[in-house]
Amino acid sequence: MSAVSTIQALDELLPRITQVIGEQFNVYHVGVFLLDNKREYAVLRAANSDGGQRMLARKHALSI
Repeated sequence: MSAVSTIQALDELLPRITQVIGEQFNVYHVGVFLLDNKREYAVLRAANSDGGQRMLARKHALSI
């Protein structure tokens, strides 16, 4: 887990966080959503599962 604290780039940090949470809590899917600049959508930015990877590929977002 200490490796997470050394990562500074958000695009590297978020996927690592989902991986660590999934491993530590033994859950299949972990996803991180961040608000877009207009605060209109929560955009999926990282996920650890196969399904989450497909959602990332299609730029999954939820309307706020």
